[in-house]
Amino acid sequence: SVRGDLNNLKEDLNKGDGYKEKPSLERYRVNNDWLTSNRKIELIAHKGFAHENPENTSMSFSTAIDKPYATSIELDIVFTKDNVPCVFHDDMLDSLTNGTGNIHDKTLSEIKGLLLKSTENTPYSNLRIPTLDEVLSIISSGSSRVYLEFKGSPTATQQAVVYGVVNKYDMGDFVAFTCFDINVLRNARNAFPQAEVLLGVGQNQEIKESDINALSEILPASMLIQYWNFLSNTSIKKRLSDKNIGMVLWTIESNRRLNQVTIAGGQRIMANISLFK
Repeated sequence: SVRGDLNNLKEDLNKGDGYKEKPSLERYRVNNDWLTSNRKIELIAHKGFAHENPENTSMSFSTAIDKPYATSIELDIVFTKDNVPCVFHDDMLDSLTNGTGNIHDKTLSEIKGLLLKSTENTPYSNLRIPTLDEVLSIISSGSSRVYLEFKGSPTATQQAVVYGVVNKYDMGDFVAFTCFDINVLRNARNAFPQAEVLLGVGQNQEIKESDINALSEILPASMLIQYWNFLSNTSIKKRLSDKNIGMVLWTIESNRRLNQVTIAGGQRIMANISLFK
């Protein structure tokens, strides 16, 4: 079991239930026991370990899947003006690229002409905002589970495009769909009856019983919670598990924080750095 200091945690992870060796995809088929298990630690590469690589790029994801402890990948989905799903976090282009304005107002061709600020004056200046298709073509050949976060509230047509890309790479059993909109998750459940869905809860936002009840109707499901919310009220784990709902914590950025949340009972961790170096 995970208790004590980080050395004990790392020792546990290196044993039979750990991730020193890349597991087979079978390990990540979702069921309710897996979601509420007290035995497993899952390290999820948030935006491809965003503090170590240019976030949400083909490079960040290909690098992350080679990390021995990174068992899963998380990425964000937004849509261009011509309804192409791209992997990008923000609505506005200004902070991360040399472009301006809302990504939803740009065509794919326009998006592909933009440079990423994080790669300026580096050997990776040729990187561009990738499409979901481009990213899944890389990830699908590995053994990582993939969390796809719909940003905002995409239309049913836009969601269907994403589901088509997932099916193209035969990844329906190995993806999870995340959104802060429960209706989007209901659509995902209809499209993929066995896929996990995760409802995001904003920073310092109250975890409502109505949201827990809504998730319990579309199992397998989990709640995505800011880690400090969990540390402030660890009873939320039992509230969720009583309804067969899992819990994923975001976003850990140090081994010290990891130690805190695992001792408190967190097992599924989104991180911006590859912990356990």
